[in-house]
Order: sequence, then C-alpha cells, then structure tokens
Amino acid sequence: MCRPQATPNLPSITSDQLTAASASKPNKKTRRSPKANSKQTRSRRRPSTISKSDESTDSSCTLPTVSSNGSLDCSLDTSMDSSSSSHHHNSPPRKSRRCPRKSKQATPKQVQITELTPQEKSRYIALDAEMVGILDTRGRPSSALARISLVDWNGESIFDSYVKVTQPIVDYRTFVSGITSEHILGENALPILEVRRIVGELIHDKIVIGHGLKNDFKALGLTHPWYLIRDSAKYLPFMKTCPTTGEWIAKKLKTLALDKLGMIIQCEGEAHDPMEDAVAALELYKKHRVKWERVVEWKMERTRGIESEMLLVSNCSFEVY
Repeated sequence: MCRPQATPNLPSITSDQLTAASASKPNKKTRRSPKANSKQTRSRRRPSTISKSDESTDSSCTLPTVSSNGSLDCSLDTSMDSSSSSHHHNSPPRKSRRCPRKSKQATPKQVQITELTPQEKSRYIALDAEMVGILDTRGRPSSALARISLVDWNGESIFDSYVKVTQPIVDYRTFVSGITSEHILGENALPILEVRRIVGELIHDKIVIGHGLKNDFKALGLTHPWYLIRDSAKYLPFMKTCPTTGEWIAKKLKTLALDKLGMIIQCEGEAHDPMEDAVAALELYKKHRVKWERVVEWKMERTRGIESEMLLVSNCSFEVY
C-alpha cells in the first residue's frame, strides 16, 4: 500500500519579502522605444562581436533565492571578473562593414602600331618640290617647277632632278630654294615633260606624302586621287585657326617638324633642301599614321554613302503629268 509522501516544511514567506523580490527582478514586459527596437534589429543583422567571456558575465545575474534558514535572498549577483571587465574595455573598436571605395582611374588607351611589311612600305612615296618665279602668258607673277625630289619609306632618294624652265624667270628665289641659273641651264636639268612622265609613273597607285602637295602637283601638271594623298598642310590636327577670320590654315613645315618631331629644318640663312623637307613630311606621317588612316577611311565611307544615294536618285523614274 503506497503511502503519501510527506510534504516538507517550507519556510513561510511574508508579503514584504515578495514585494522586495519583485522590485529587484527585472521587468521583461517593459515596452522599448522605437530607437531601441531599431538598434535591436541592427544588432540582429550585424554579427555580434561580444566575446564568450562577455556572455558569461551577462549570465552571472541570478534571480532571488530562498536561503537555508528560510529567509529570501533578494540580492542580485552583478559581480564581474576583473579580467573580463578589462578585456571588454580594451577590446578593439568594431570595424566598419563598408568596403573602401576604390577610385576609378581610366586606363590609358594603348595604340598598337604594327610594323609594315616591305610590300606595304613600297606603297608610300614622299615628295617635295622647289619653284622659281616666272611670268605667265598674261604677264602675271607665277611659279614654275625647278627641282623635284622623291624619297621612299626609308627616306632614301628615288628621284631627284633639276627642271629646265622655258618661261622667262624673274626670280630664282635662291635664298629659299638655293637654285641658280647654273642649275636650270645645266646638263643635269631635265625637260618638264620628261620629269612629268617619270614622276607620274613613280607615284602611280601610290600614297604620296608631302606638305602643300596641291602646289607641287600643279607645277608638275599632274593629278592624283585624293584618297592617295597625305598632305600635312591639310591634316586637321596639324592646322591652326586664323586669328582674324577663324578659318583653318596650314602651319609651316618647319614649325610642325620642330613641334612634333624635334627636327630642325629650313634654318635661317640657309636654302631649303627638298630632300630634307620630304623626309620631314614622311616622319610626320609615320608618327600619326594610325589616326591619319582612320580619318581617310571615314572620308571614304562617307563618299561611298553619298555616291550610293546619288545612284539611287538617278535610277528613279519620274512621271510627268
């Protein structure tokens, strides 16, 4: 037969002791402010940086207990170890979660200039000419070809000759061209027709490089396709604006050679050397060949577009009412 267990004699707790215990016990139902809630939300999102020693310190707070003699112990155990306290205060500050913003720097554009093959180099010829002053059939001042020089891609001479002038010469321009009557009337001078034929054959289907080629072709009596001409006097990046009219005008070859190449030509008191001028124009083209060819290609595409539009218009039939 089972006997009921005797209930132990528990010490009686007075109402004053219960009131003191409830006052010392933290109220868990206390309503928190919105700021506290937001901080709690942020703390949930962020990883906690509190160490295990801090957690053990927080768990040291206990509830009131009943002592062996029947009295209620209302004191809270809030003691902390000195080691944990010093560790908490000496802990490093929290690191920001934001990644350092890297400054955006544009990488320099690298232009790859491929070396030309010997066959491609053979397509280029640099040309320069020197003139003397004459009078045309109407008696007006004009210029006549007196010397012509052609060089290849490597700056080697292809053709260099003085030209016989049949018109009356009024100014040899010796201080600029270095040409005298001995050069024009000498045995080494060739007739203009012979020079025209030789130069025409040399530059046929070739890219001609020079400075102010319009005047040179006019003196030679030759024409050349525009897409095969590389004139440093007409290349827009080499030109400047006129201070009075605002129009684009050509710079001197002497100025371009010094600014772009560091090359000194056409010194004061010395005559111009057409071989030297042709090489200077050639070197200018070599340095800017990639961008220059892009400009020419764009012009050619634009010309093809205009020609195709004109062809469509010419093929359209119009009915007359």
